[in-house]
Amino acid sequence: MAEKISNNEDTHSYFHHLVWLDKNIENDVNQQKLNQLRELDDRIKAFSNKQRCIDYIQSNDDRNTKSYIIFIISGSLSKEIIPEIHDCICILAIFIFCTKSEQVQHLSLPKIRAICTDTNELIARIHNCMNSDKISIDFSLFSNQIDTDSGNLNQTISQEYLFF
Repeated sequence: MAEKISNNEDTHSYFHHLVWLDKNIENDVNQQKLNQLRELDDRIKAFSNKQRCIDYIQSNDDRNTKSYIIFIISGSLSKEIIPEIHDCICILAIFIFCTKSEQVQHLSLPKIRAICTDTNELIARIHNCMNSDKISIDFSLFSNQIDTDSGNLNQTISQEYLFF
């Protein structure tokens, strides 16, 4: 099975959503780790196929998203995949999960929160990320509105800011 998806497909009802990409996601050790991660998000999406994962992320990349992805990726795929999805609006944070952190330490992009070699460390950091990112302010820069009385264009300021 190339892709593990939880039963409920409605990811937009949660603020945080976990997505894990690892070409060895189906081995017994990773399945145990996946079960541990389900305690943080029972709707976690796990992929072994990188293109399906990228397609999933891009299909959720919307300025009006209500669900932000916390992305977990294996070290072996990180160099190739992270630059491709890093600028997606729906990506809130990226965690590289690998056995040899020195192979990926040169990656320095703003959304990379940590390189973890231990499952407990990964879970703790994701948990902290989820808890620290609860404040959001709605605001859109120059959202155009027409004044119905005068017919003039009014501009309001509003944009979403996320604090982590």
